[in-house]
Amino acid sequence: MVLDDVTWKELCLMYAGGLVEELGYCHQGAGDPPGGWRGLFKLLVHCPGVHFPTFEPVLQSETLKAKYDWTYGRGHVQSELREYRKGVESKKALFLSVEDEIVVSRLCCHFDAACKRGLLRQYNPPPIFCCRGVVKNFRSSGLAEVTGAATFLTEKNEVEADKIMRVSAATSKFSQENVAGKACDGSQSGLKEGAKSQRGSSGEETKAEVSSPRNAGPCPYCGGQTFHLPSIVFPGAYAAESYDVMTSDVVNDFHVEGFVWKGRFLLITGFVCLAGHLVLGVAGHPNFGRGLAVPHSGDRLQLQPAEAVAFMVRFMAGEQGLAREEGQRYISSLELETVMAVEARLTQLKEIWPLDKGRLLSYKVFEDLMYPHRYSVGSIMKVLRSNVPADLLEIVGAFVGTGSMTAAECKRSILEAFETHEREEKQKMSRAVGTAEASERCVMPASTPPSSGPSG
Repeated sequence: MVLDDVTWKELCLMYAGGLVEELGYCHQGAGDPPGGWRGLFKLLVHCPGVHFPTFEPVLQSETLKAKYDWTYGRGHVQSELREYRKGVESKKALFLSVEDEIVVSRLCCHFDAACKRGLLRQYNPPPIFCCRGVVKNFRSSGLAEVTGAATFLTEKNEVEADKIMRVSAATSKFSQENVAGKACDGSQSGLKEGAKSQRGSSGEETKAEVSSPRNAGPCPYCGGQTFHLPSIVFPGAYAAESYDVMTSDVVNDFHVEGFVWKGRFLLITGFVCLAGHLVLGVAGHPNFGRGLAVPHSGDRLQLQPAEAVAFMVRFMAGEQGLAREEGQRYISSLELETVMAVEARLTQLKEIWPLDKGRLLSYKVFEDLMYPHRYSVGSIMKVLRSNVPADLLEIVGAFVGTGSMTAAECKRSILEAFETHEREEKQKMSRAVGTAEASERCVMPASTPPSSGPSG
């Protein structure tokens, strides 16, 4: 309780005071935002990913079956936050037709979930994105009407009111019978009748059906009831039958003169919760950065996301053999102490991994490419996904995953692996140079002996 009232609120005011003010919870006596201060801070820093029922038609498409990587599609903390957006332009970019005031984040790109790097863009399926935000005064909003949330709340209130009235009537009846001075057995009978009446009202409440529109699962920010956004919310969006059809249209129009990517091909789905937390899944090529920026809405906050779960999924659980459902079950079963220990050792690994100190400080890598990837010192997981020798990966896994060796032993193994790699590269280069010189000698014309001068 203290954490919710003090720490999360302080974090929100410190790093997103402008967003708090925009939502109307900055002045004294305004109360807590829907979903609480913890939910608001999580909304600020956490992208929910695309693993929601509303986005399943895209994830289950034929186009993505062989390409989709669920580890890149899951929720994550964003390391670089940008300001939230508001106004007509931000809604127009997402084809939202309602008149409600909505504050939304920038789109978070999950490009690697759908596209393999190194391929030409036209042969990749359209990328997928996620967007989150808040609908101001949601319970009286247009979105509450079109999603069925308003009807749900009305029916729920009616059921609650009916329950209270029935319990009150049963209690009143029992009190009157008791005051009338009934015999003991009569009183017991009255007590049973009162209890029976209360149970009956409760039973009737469980039987009463509160209409609930298509549920998208619990809200990732407050755990509340969610409501699917119907297609009428996005009337101006590109209307494809499926992600597969959209992919085909993109490929067919790619070479058309005057072709414009952004804003033309978009499939948008989403949901909203009773607290007004809005989540959108976007497939296609949207317009970025539309709308008025909300100043001081997280843009000054820099975070270093934890990588322990990603490491455990990939190198300890056998990522290649895990389907999305299995992977999510594995993640949910992880114990906090284990995750914290792995994260601590990953932090040590960052400190002992050798760096390239050029114009940009980056990790040394084993890749031998014409244009090698440059991995910043922010993420060690990208390095481990590159061309690291298998025997070194086993050593790193033993250190980070189980702590079965010390950081000094792991560092020594890493340095030896790089020394071996550099030595092999020099030998390879020497052999290549020798082969080239030998080939050059073979193609040179045979030299003719010098002619002797005229005889005397």
